[in-house]
Amino acid sequence: MTIKPVVINERMAELDLLACRAHSIDEKQYPEMANLINHFLVLDPDDQNYRELADRLMTADASKCMPDEVADFVKAAYECDIEKEDALAANNLGALYYGGRIGGESDYEKAREYYEIADRLGYSLASENLAYIFYYGFETEVDYEKAYLYFSKAAFLGRYEATYKLGDMFRNGLYVEKNEKMTSFFYRKALDLVWQDNVSDNKFLGCVYQRMGDLFYEGIGVAQDDEEAFRYYQLAEGCYYKQISEGDKYHVDQIPVVIERQKKLRKRLQKKLPKYEF
Repeated sequence: MTIKPVVINERMAELDLLACRAHSIDEKQYPEMANLINHFLVLDPDDQNYRELADRLMTADASKCMPDEVADFVKAAYECDIEKEDALAANNLGALYYGGRIGGESDYEKAREYYEIADRLGYSLASENLAYIFYYGFETEVDYEKAYLYFSKAAFLGRYEATYKLGDMFRNGLYVEKNEKMTSFFYRKALDLVWQDNVSDNKFLGCVYQRMGDLFYEGIGVAQDDEEAFRYYQLAEGCYYKQISEGDKYHVDQIPVVIERQKKLRKRLQKKLPKYEF
């Protein structure tokens, strides 16, 4: 059963006004958003759920920035629930600032503000997102210690991205000593976590497969195995196409990497084929 968010009359009136204003967006440029808003506005008021609409708008037309009219509505809807200590609302709003869908470019300071709210409320994805901010130094100094602590916190709670990022830190000696066995452990653990869930719903599955390919390609904590490496790189390539088409702009540059490694592996594997004389 869908429960309509409880808001004061003034906030409800504001959301109504913003939803109507969002109706003016270009339907050709934002077909998914326009369809969601049009459907929402024809619903009986008792059936209108502002939060549900905000959640759906968050992923609609994912490769484009939100037009201001839509962004204003989404921000207001999430802020309403953040006031009620809704961790997911805080994380989602942080993600929109992080990815630049609000405002046209990433605002990591604003993203961090909302992630910290969600993290304090115990939301594991927010911990993972904060780790990325410190890992890459987005509008702050790089701090591998904080990144490690936040990744560890999120990994403990079952986040597979945080788990493979711990593997990256052991692989590259960031805050911790380089350790191939620990790298292998965390990459394999991330794969285990992925397979415990519905695999097709894991947004960054390509990243896990690529790292598994790296293990076998480079022999990191495991015996070098060209066939296994080739298999995982193929899986990674296929997953990258899907996740990038769904809005992941951060891994576009990894497709050429896995393709190039497949090319090298094809040559190595072909050389190993037996030459039949019959």
